[in-house]
Amino acid sequence: MSSSKSITIKVKGVGASASSKDIRDAVSKPNASETNKKISKTETHPHAESNADISDIVSVSSVMHLAKEIEANSVYLLNRHFSLTDDYRSQRDMNIAVGVLNSAISDATAIGSAVMTGNPFIAGAALVGVIANRGISIAQNYIEENDRLRQSDYLTDFSRVRAGYSLTSGSIGDNK
Repeated sequence: MSSSKSITIKVKGVGASASSKDIRDAVSKPNASETNKKISKTETHPHAESNADISDIVSVSSVMHLAKEIEANSVYLLNRHFSLTDDYRSQRDMNIAVGVLNSAISDATAIGSAVMTGNPFIAGAALVGVIANRGISIAQNYIEENDRLRQSDYLTDFSRVRAGYSLTSGSIGDNK
């Protein structure tokens, strides 16, 4: 039967009056009262808080990754259902709703992250950035929709002329 010994060394820190001899004495004789008086300062490991922050970041990242996977699988199954039933309007509406929801989550995350910094200027800048981004996105979508409508009108007019309809009166054969 082998015997095992464990040695526990507690180093509370080195005060201004402690020397390397005092530290050696504290290690060799941990119960010496006069040595413990000289070593009195308590310190924590400098990376203790950052390790907790890293574990928080990893856990939040894992949850976000899981949520993205669930969303992707759900969207795939819904799109598959819409494709099999030829319900393209509902598919379009669902895609628009998912896009709006993702934009809202993205905006809330950006603003929330800025607020968590504790700096009101950064939070204000994030809010202005989110509002500007939404405004630009809405303007681009409006312009694209108008371009699609103009293209559709042009193609409809072209088809009507090729079929013999008049552009002005709508009658067949006349261009009144």
